[in-house]
Amino acid sequence: MKISIILIFIFAIINLSAQELKFQNFSLDEGLSQSTVNTIFQDKQGFIWFGTQDGLNKFDGYDFTVYRHNPKNNNTLSHNEIFSIYEDSKGILWIGTGNGLNKFERYKFTNYLHDPNDPNSLSNNTVWSIYEDHNGILWIGTDGGGLNKFVDNKFTHYLHDPNNSNSLSHNSVWSIYEDSLGTLWIGTNGGGLNK
Repeated sequence: MKISIILIFIFAIINLSAQELKFQNFSLDEGLSQSTVNTIFQDKQGFIWFGTQDGLNKFDGYDFTVYRHNPKNNNTLSHNEIFSIYEDSKGILWIGTGNGLNKFERYKFTNYLHDPNDPNSLSNNTVWSIYEDHNGILWIGTDGGGLNKFVDNKFTHYLHDPNNSNSLSHNSVWSIYEDSLGTLWIGTNGGGLNK
């Protein structure tokens, strides 16, 4: 008798967890700028941000607002292909694109680009990942330019050096995370994991 009650209980739990998921689709018809979504982020105000191959999309639960690069306006995105979105502790949104890092503040964009004549500029314009550590330092992972530390409007570069076993293992940094002990973890494309 006890075994049959236990079996009925187990089958009831399995049946509840096997319910069908229902998805709602959002596409260009609903206002999304492009159908390939590279990254998704929810800010502290509750807006959902979507980075696509053709613009940054803000969703308020009803409508999409699309932000795109305008070559005639320096206060717009530096590029339309969005790879990463991050909000720092001050509520500033940072956007990694196929052509630079962007700071979005008070409805205007500030662009940070690689300048080969400036050693304190972004090391590479393709920005895969963005993370702020517990000290408020912004870390930027790039494609081929390694890891960048952004402090006082200056970028410090950390690159792979084949002659230094303590250097970054690969110059394509896809992910960054700080654990509860304050250790920064760096995920690369082909060079494994670094800390």
